[in-house]
Amino acid sequence: MNPTPNRKTPLAPLQESLGARFVDFGGWDLPVMYASIVEEIEAVRGGCGIFDVSHMGRFFASGEDAQTALDWVLSRDLTTLEPGRQRYSLLLQEDGGIIDDLMVARVAEQEFLLVVNAGNRQADWGWISSHLPEHIRLVDRSDQTLMIAVQGPEAERVFQDATGVSTEGTRFLDVMDGLFDGAPFLASRSGYTGEDGFEVVIPVEAGLELWRRLLSKGAKPCGLGARDMLRLEVAYSLYGHELNRETRPSDVGLGWTLSKRNPFIGKEALESYSPRHDLIGFVCIEKAIPRAECRVEASGREVGVVTSGGLTSRLPEGFGLARVEKGSVTDTLEVVIRNRRVPARKTKTPFISDRVKR
Repeated sequence: MNPTPNRKTPLAPLQESLGARFVDFGGWDLPVMYASIVEEIEAVRGGCGIFDVSHMGRFFASGEDAQTALDWVLSRDLTTLEPGRQRYSLLLQEDGGIIDDLMVARVAEQEFLLVVNAGNRQADWGWISSHLPEHIRLVDRSDQTLMIAVQGPEAERVFQDATGVSTEGTRFLDVMDGLFDGAPFLASRSGYTGEDGFEVVIPVEAGLELWRRLLSKGAKPCGLGARDMLRLEVAYSLYGHELNRETRPSDVGLGWTLSKRNPFIGKEALESYSPRHDLIGFVCIEKAIPRAECRVEASGREVGVVTSGGLTSRLPEGFGLARVEKGSVTDTLEVVIRNRRVPARKTKTPFISDRVKR
C-alpha cells in the first residue's frame, strides 16, 4: 500500500520554476530554500523576501458574542482587541499544556481570523469547534486562500508597488483589507522574522498573480531554512521545538499571554502550577552548530536540551534556545554536540532587536 503523498500549496509549480528545493514539513512538501539559505536570510534583513505560508490554517469565527466565546477557548484576553488589530495567543489543554500557538485577528466587531500551525490544523479545528457554542460559525478557509508573507525593510515599498494599496498609518499588528485584481484580501502588518512586513490572506487565483507581482517588484523568494533562522535570531518560539503539549506557558516565558481578567481553558490548572523550567538563550564561545535535542550541561550535570539552534552572520559562533531546569544556569553552560562539549554562555534574548514598525 502506497503512503499518502504529501500536500503541496498552489504556489508549488511557480516555486519549482524558481529552483525551489522541497522538504517534508509536517506532511507538506515546502521549499526549504531556492539558491542559498544565507542569501535569503540577508535578503530579508537587507531588502525584501517573500514566503509561502499557505500551509498554515486559517479559521474564521463569527456570530453574536464571538469574542466572549473565543475568550474561553484562547488564553489571551480579547476584550481589548479592537477591530483591525491582532495579537498572539495560545490554545491550551485543561491541564495548561500548550496545544498550539496562534495569531488571532479581529477583522470585524464579531468576526475573528485565527491563523494556526499547519501540523496542528486538524487537532486545533477539533478542539476549537468542540468548545465553541453552536451559534458561533467556524469556517476553515485554508484551502480557498493563499497566505504570503512579505518581509524586510523594503517590504512596505514592495507591497504597495505590487498591490497599489496604501499602508500609510498602519503599524505592527494592524489588519487591513483591500482589493487586488478585483479580489478581496486581508493583510496584517506582521510576520515571524522580526522585520517589518505583511502577511496576506487572498483567494488562490489572485494570490498566484500577487506572488508574481511581488517578484517583479524586487522581492526574493525564500524558504523554510531562512525563515527558521530569522525567527530564531529574534527568539520567537516555534511549536514542536520550544512549545508542545507537555510545556506550560510560564516554563517558556509566555506567562504574559494568559488573561488575568477572563476565565479560559487551563486557567485553573495554571494558577496552582509552579514553573519547572526556564527557556534561555545561549551563544557558543567557540564555533559550533547546536541543534535541537543536543544536551545541555551545567555544573557538571545534565540540566536540559537545546530546543532550536544554528549560526548566522550575526551570530557566527553558533547560538540557540534551550529548555533547562529552573535556576540551573546562571552564566556558563556546555552544549553537547556530537559527543563534544562546547562551552557557551547564557545571554539575553532576543539575540538581535526586531525592526517592526511600532
